[in-house]
Amino acid sequence: MEISKNDEDKKLNKDKFFVKISFLIFGIGDLLPWNAILSQLDFFSLYLKKSFRPSLYFPFLNFFLNILFQFYLLYKPKIATYKIQLLICFIVVAISLIILPISVYLLSDFEILNIIITAIMILIQGLLNAICQSALFGLVSFFPLEMIISLSAGQAYAGILTNIIALIIKFFFDKVSHQIEALIYFSISTIFIIICFIFIILVYKNDYFKSQLTLSGEFNNPTQNNDNIYEKTKEELLNNKNINETSFMDLTKLLLSANILITILCTTTMTLYPNSFTLFDSLSNLLKSYQIITILLIYNIFDTIGRYSANCLPQNKLSIYIITLSRLSLIIIIPILHNFKNNESIIFNIIILICVAFLGITNGIGSSLIFAFAPTLVSDELKGKAGNSISFYLIIGIFLGTCFSFLMNFIISKIKG
Repeated sequence: MEISKNDEDKKLNKDKFFVKISFLIFGIGDLLPWNAILSQLDFFSLYLKKSFRPSLYFPFLNFFLNILFQFYLLYKPKIATYKIQLLICFIVVAISLIILPISVYLLSDFEILNIIITAIMILIQGLLNAICQSALFGLVSFFPLEMIISLSAGQAYAGILTNIIALIIKFFFDKVSHQIEALIYFSISTIFIIICFIFIILVYKNDYFKSQLTLSGEFNNPTQNNDNIYEKTKEELLNNKNINETSFMDLTKLLLSANILITILCTTTMTLYPNSFTLFDSLSNLLKSYQIITILLIYNIFDTIGRYSANCLPQNKLSIYIITLSRLSLIIIIPILHNFKNNESIIFNIIILICVAFLGITNGIGSSLIFAFAPTLVSDELKGKAGNSISFYLIIGIFLGTCFSFLMNFIISKIKG
C-alpha cells in the first residue's frame, strides 16, 4: 500500500518533533548531575571541612579528568557507539547521584577522608560528563541547527530545573535535616537521569534520527530497512566507508576560529561563576541562605534565554566575536565591585545580579552560535568530529576558567582584606 505525500510529511514532522524533544532531554541529562551538585553547595559546605570551599574546588575537580578524557575521545577512534557510551554513562551517573550525599553525610566525622572520597566522586562525575558531552555533540552535529539549539537549551534547562527543585525542597522541607533534604533532592535528580536512559533507547528507533546518522557509523547495517521512507541513498553509505581519518591537528586547524572562541567564552564564564559572586557579603546579607541558589537560578534562566536567542541572531563570525569579547569586561568589573566594602544598598546588589544575568545570556548565545557554526567549517562526514572538537575545547575553556578562578579568588580576598 502506497504512502501518500501528506502521510509522509506528517510522519516526518512527528519524528522530527520527537528527536527535538529527545535532544532537549539529553541536554538536561548531560549537565543535570553537575548542576545538582552546584545547587547543594550549602550541604557540602556543612559536612566537609570548613576551610574547604566547594564553590572553588568542585569545578576544578569536575573538569580535571573531563579535559583529559575528552582529548582521548577526540584523538582516538570511538571506544564504542554513541548509544553505548550514553547508556553506560546514564547508568553510572544515576548510581553515583544517590551515593554522593550518603557518603558525604556518613563520613562527616572524618574530615580528610570525607574530602578525599568526595573529591574522587567529583572527578568521576567529570569523567562521565566528558563521555556524555562528547557523544551528544558528536551526535547532534549530524542534525540541523534547530536540534543543536534544542540540545543547548536542554543544558540550560538543567540548571533551572535543579535550582527550582532545590528551592521547592528548601521551602517544603525546611524543618527536616540537611541530609534528608539532600537525599530527596538527589533522588529526584536521579529520576530525570533514568528518563534520559529511556529516551536514548526510544530515539534510536526513530526513522528520522536514523536517517540523519547514516554517515556516523552508529548503525552496523543501516541498509537493513529498505522500506524506510527516510533512508539515505546507497551512494552516501558507500561514501561512509571511504572516509579518511583526519588527525587531531588537522581538525584543530579546520576549526581554529571556533575552537579559540569557545575556549575564551568558557574561560571567562568559569573564572567568575559561581565563586566570585558568592563572595559578595552584601548579597549574602540580603539573601541569607538563598544566596547561592539565587545566583545559580538567575544565571541559568538567562543562559537559557541566550541559547534560544541565538536562533534570532546572525549566525556569523562577527556576532560570535562581539558576544565572546564583550563579556571579558566582567573580569575587570567584578573585582572593582568587590572594592566597595560593606555596601548594602539595593542598587548595588541589583548591579551584581545584572552582571550574573549578563554572564548567563552571553554564555547561552555564544555557545549556541559556536556549536552551530563549527560543523559548517568541515565536510559532512567530519561533522561528528567537529562536535567532538568543540566539546573538547569547551572543556579546555572551562578547566582554564576553574584555574583562573583561584587567581580571581585570591585577588578578591586581597581586595576585601
